[in-house]
Amino acid sequence: MRIILTITLTLSSLLTFSQVHKLFSEALREDTSQTKKIELLNQIIALEPKNLDAYSVRGQIKNDLGDFSGAIFDYSKIIMEAPDSYTYLYRGDARYKMGNIEGAKLDYKKALELDKSLVEARYGLGTIKYGSGDYNAAFLDFNVLITNFYSNNKDFSKFDTFKKSLWMRALTYEALEQPYEALKDYTNIITYDHTSENYYNRGELLIKLKLYAEANKDFKKSVSLNKKNLFAYFYKGASNLYLGDFLKAISDFSEVIKYDSTDFDAYLGLAIAYKKLKDSEKAKQNFDMANQIISPDKTINSILDYSNTFWFKNEYFYFNHYINELVKLKKVNP
Repeated sequence: MRIILTITLTLSSLLTFSQVHKLFSEALREDTSQTKKIELLNQIIALEPKNLDAYSVRGQIKNDLGDFSGAIFDYSKIIMEAPDSYTYLYRGDARYKMGNIEGAKLDYKKALELDKSLVEARYGLGTIKYGSGDYNAAFLDFNVLITNFYSNNKDFSKFDTFKKSLWMRALTYEALEQPYEALKDYTNIITYDHTSENYYNRGELLIKLKLYAEANKDFKKSVSLNKKNLFAYFYKGASNLYLGDFLKAISDFSEVIKYDSTDFDAYLGLAIAYKKLKDSEKAKQNFDMANQIISPDKTINSILDYSNTFWFKNEYFYFNHYINELVKLKKVNP
């Protein structure tokens, strides 16, 4: 009787193993839909409640679908049974996306305790510290990642994290009021990755430093790589305005408005450029358009009404002078 029972259990186990193998094979096929994959993985878990591979794959799919709470459930199941660094990392990412910053921070720290070389966990920690305003601590994390990349003979399997860390360290340098150190990092990023976004980021810092000619070159490169980068067009217009090339500034601001007719900063830029060219009619026309967008329901009476504009935030004294000039136009040509 005992022999028969053993044989029956063995056959049952083999049958379950065969079913699970078949279900897993189908779940891992690229042409299987995400919804179908979850159904198959549910079946596997029903057959083998401790199949941690099934929980892991299901957690990744849920994460990709935006079901972060479902992903956290699956990752937590694995951590309860057999914790590992990557599962802590993945649960940390899911918690971060759900806004559970402290939970994500704990998971990233646990991942690093299990594997100090897990760069994605250190990057996640650095990002959380930066977001909370702990810039010095964030700097240390990003610096470790960048230093390790170079000391490991530029391990390009970690290249994406390296690039992101350079960018975040640049932002951290800016927050720490070390703009020229930030500039070095933005330049380093461009050395590795010639994208419109990267030229734009460096140009934006250059314009803050009032290095308008250098900024203008970066914005030109940015729009040459992506003709739809309206931010780069705007900043190219602003740098042209500061450099005294008013016709080019008008062309750039007009390009922005062609795609976004509600961009009040571009209208203000046009108003200033036309005022510089002594075209009072067009200056007033664009000034009026900007004011209608900024304050559609009431008359603007103070420069403080422009507090959300690029010009007020970045070039207050320059802007204040031209606002006064443009207001005079309204009085002359009501």
